[in-house]
Amino acid sequence: MIARDEDEVHAIVDELGQVHRYARDERGRLRAIELAGAAAPRRVAYDSAGDIAMTSLPGGVTRLWIRDARGRVIEQRTWDRAFTAWESVEATHDALDRTSTLFASSSSRPEGWDEISLAHDARDGEPHDPALVGRLVGATVIDHVAGHRLYTAFEYGRDGRVTARRTTFEAGDARRDYDERLSYGLDGALASYRDPFGNTFEFERTPGGAPSSIAWSAGGRAAVTLLADIAHDARGELAGYRVPLARLRREIGHDPGSGQLTHLRACAGDDPAPCDRGALQDVTFDRRADGRIVAARDAAPRAGDAGGQAPRVTSYTYSARGELLGAVASGVAHAYAYTPSGQVDALGEGAEAQPFVGQAGRDALPLPDGGQGELDELGRLVSFGPLRRAAYDPWGRLRRVEVDGGAVIYGYDAFGERISRRALRREGDREVPVSLVVYPTRTTRDDGVERQSLVRLEDRRVALLVNEARVFGLVDDHLGVVRRVVDEGGEAVLSADPTPFGTLAEGIEGTSPGLDSVEMVFGFTGQLRDPDTGLVHMGAREYVPSLASFATPDPYALVEPELCVTRLLECNAYAYAAHDPLSFIDESGLATSSPTGSSAVARRQTLSKPMRAPRGPSKVGSFLRTWLHNYIQHAIFELKHSADPNHWPMNGPEAAMDRATEVRAPSTQAPRLQVSTRARPPRDLGQARERSARAASDPWRWIERTLRVAAVLGGAALDPRALRP
Repeated sequence: MIARDEDEVHAIVDELGQVHRYARDERGRLRAIELAGAAAPRRVAYDSAGDIAMTSLPGGVTRLWIRDARGRVIEQRTWDRAFTAWESVEATHDALDRTSTLFASSSSRPEGWDEISLAHDARDGEPHDPALVGRLVGATVIDHVAGHRLYTAFEYGRDGRVTARRTTFEAGDARRDYDERLSYGLDGALASYRDPFGNTFEFERTPGGAPSSIAWSAGGRAAVTLLADIAHDARGELAGYRVPLARLRREIGHDPGSGQLTHLRACAGDDPAPCDRGALQDVTFDRRADGRIVAARDAAPRAGDAGGQAPRVTSYTYSARGELLGAVASGVAHAYAYTPSGQVDALGEGAEAQPFVGQAGRDALPLPDGGQGELDELGRLVSFGPLRRAAYDPWGRLRRVEVDGGAVIYGYDAFGERISRRALRREGDREVPVSLVVYPTRTTRDDGVERQSLVRLEDRRVALLVNEARVFGLVDDHLGVVRRVVDEGGEAVLSADPTPFGTLAEGIEGTSPGLDSVEMVFGFTGQLRDPDTGLVHMGAREYVPSLASFATPDPYALVEPELCVTRLLECNAYAYAAHDPLSFIDESGLATSSPTGSSAVARRQTLSKPMRAPRGPSKVGSFLRTWLHNYIQHAIFELKHSADPNHWPMNGPEAAMDRATEVRAPSTQAPRLQVSTRARPPRDLGQARERSARAASDPWRWIERTLRVAAVLGGAALDPRALRP
């Protein structure tokens, strides 16, 4: 049930009878959000232009957005509940409102975490090129934590299409250079792509433009067929393909009426009917009326099984709100429970459900009762299991964690993608570098000895290329989670069967196929699974499978308060996939979406109920919001139907981090951006550092300034003097 006043939602009674209340100002904007069972409401304040100025979680963080006279965010500042620890991200802009620099600092690192510089229109020392006008041509990152420097450069054709991307990574005595190249056909479709390691993919397409086969060449060798017989059904859904070099054939069935995924099959062999000899995967799905999966039946034999065995059935149950409550697989039961406000209340995978406890009066991540987990002052997980003394930057990204005998440090590029992972060994008072892994793109990995390229076709993980020479076929499930690795002989050499929320309870089984790492292969929903911590890196945040939650609060939920109306189950700052990991994925750490073949009905009911009808668009107008949008949209090249690098955010008019924006309320798709034309001369980076020092000395001055601006609206019912201790 929804309580409305004209077109504004003021209360929701959910399917469990829980009441969630929303207080609004005279302009219809949310100023307080009180979820059922929450100790206190979430507070929101706005400035005179309608942009969000402050968000405060009960007993948690307070985040402020400081804008200049032209409405552009020049600083995001975050405090803990005691207003002692702070974090800051500051920006300068050029005359066309494009972000020029970003500087991140905190009370723990006032000298800074990163310095990011973005270059537009032309490169220093090069002649004027009309093709570069209005485009991002380069980005530089100086990482003060990992101690590296990263430079990324883009090249464009005369028609404005991206033709190349060059990446240079420098860290001490290590330097690695990567070069990507793209070419296009006369119809504008992508014709070929060369990845950072020199793997070249050439596309054959149907008259309708869909890929029909993909050829692969590397190291000067002649091209061979990597993917063949790529087929789509009448609805345009991927129906099947072959990986000849791994003797692997995939068949993918969808319901012709609804488009829902009904069947996944994988077989190995060169004969016309390889499945007659037994399938590697043969799964059919039973669904309830709203499209959620209630049973998965796998008829593929397992090693040691006698012939003629009945299919193995995994069954699932859900709450009235659509949250996963239980799963039973091969006699092993998993149980889950949630609080009225959407936090995990209990979890048991293959064992009795263990209760979780939160912190009284604080909107924070709940942890197992009696466990050893610990949160920092900003509500981020810093200790749990193998994770120890984790450190996060002002973007909320994991930067450092201690492990047995040393530490691991993580680096990121200018667009938020993880670029490096460096392991350190402790020797007395020193930390000595042991290994360095560079991720030139989201689907490539280089540890200095072995280079891996993960090949995707639409939402499917289809193959792994190793050192530009070896090919492994991949068998994934309906979420894109790899379950089997198949070698060149068609034999399944590795397998893993994660729990619904991604825990590898039984580990990885099989003989060693000669892979140095499987972090990219067996990551949950295709994302990196850290070998030391067990965390899954999902874009903007780290996911903790054993907690069924993210390790840090959702920055999207902080900047878009209407999310608590349009996506009630995602309003909780730590929830993963609206507590339904069978129907939804969250590869970005910011936006839950449905994989190909999932139910649109389930998506609407879970994510868009009730329908929002606000008085106007939710105005964020923030370079930070654009940066978050970049996380959702930006994907370094993936082999998927209709993928076009010219649609990457840095190449379009909504270029990442380069303009103030207005963003409408979130939907199941990534938000559409509207470009602002407001301009202001850039602010010097030195002023940003001086500003951080002043703010650190008196945080209350910054809070009072922001709330005075918000008070102009009359909707921010907060007196800054009342906040002082």
